[in-house]
Amino acid sequence: MLIRGQKHILESGFFLDVRELAERFCVQAEWLAPALSVWVGESRIFKIEYDGCSLFPSYAFSTKASITPQAGLQEVVTILSQMKGGWAMAFWFISPNSFLGGRRPQDLLAQMPHQVVLAAQDEVEGNTHG
Repeated sequence: MLIRGQKHILESGFFLDVRELAERFCVQAEWLAPALSVWVGESRIFKIEYDGCSLFPSYAFSTKASITPQAGLQEVVTILSQMKGGWAMAFWFISPNSFLGGRRPQDLLAQMPHQVVLAAQDEVEGNTHG
């Protein structure tokens, strides 16, 4: 099950390495790599590790015109990191969430960051919804 879940995440196209992110946002990979490290350290974004490579969620960034982390993501990552590592966060973001009416957190992060924060708090507190 874990391997199928990881495969689904990797094949989703949402997780990119530094070079791919640099190409997408038209920035130099040499500039982006240290910025990503700082942002991960500040919990402004998260990453997954696969086959010796760090991969970052493309939905973590505000627009295709700007490579800055989404406004609400830091609070979500800080909350979820109490109980989840990178892969578990990736699963949480890509999965339909009952707190969000069956929608995926990654799809609502840009438009409804406060709701995604509340869903993360709900996840950590262990509440269940039908």
